[in-house]
Amino acid sequence: MIRSLLLERATFNVTFSLLVKARRKIHALEMADFLFNKNNVTMDSIRLVNEEGSDKLFFLENIESIRWDYAEMTDYSNLFKAVGHISLTLRTDRIPESMEPSTREYHYRLPKSAIKDRTIWVIPTTNEPAFTQVIHQSLEFYCLTTDSLPYINAG
Repeated sequence: MIRSLLLERATFNVTFSLLVKARRKIHALEMADFLFNKNNVTMDSIRLVNEEGSDKLFFLENIESIRWDYAEMTDYSNLFKAVGHISLTLRTDRIPESMEPSTREYHYRLPKSAIKDRTIWVIPTTNEPAFTQVIHQSLEFYCLTTDSLPYINAG
């Protein structure tokens, strides 16, 4: 059965930091780019939560950009904190006839850690997961379209 869905698209911008082992700042940025770039991210969806605590699954359509801005020294030898920015195009599907409210009505973001009052985002890559600390995040909706997608009614 083909059913019409509302596709809500958004741009998710995140500024984050990643700890990398390096000898110099410039090498830290190169290492961060090697460990985490557009070619080795294997993410297909992101679960975001709103201010009420309910979560919503967003599907990754495209990685617009990943850029590394600067690196800072840490208190440990040969360990740097590389700070970068990622921009993602996300979508979420909603059946128009459902009573589910629009995702535009809520402010969605990555959930905070249960241990500390920080947001830790684990991003799957082809090498190993990238454990990043989120510094700033924003979700901007820009498109609401109606598309017909295959919908299987099980039951």
